[in-house]
Amino acid sequence: MSIASVTQVSRMLQIYNENGQLTATINVFSGLIDFTSQVVRVSHMDKVLAYSEYGHLISVSSQV
Repeated sequence: MSIASVTQVSRMLQIYNENGQLTATINVFSGLIDFTSQVVRVSHMDKVLAYSEYGHLISVSSQV
């Protein structure tokens, strides 16, 4: 499966797969959100947090 859409409701980020099933809900405070079919990235302050389709934190990196 892959990530088909991401929606934000209040402070909750919801990840849906290509079948329309909710696969993860992540608590985020704010920031820019973008996604590909494999990863959701949340840019906040000077960090970029990357999450998998199932809401697992994959990596944390610094913005340059």
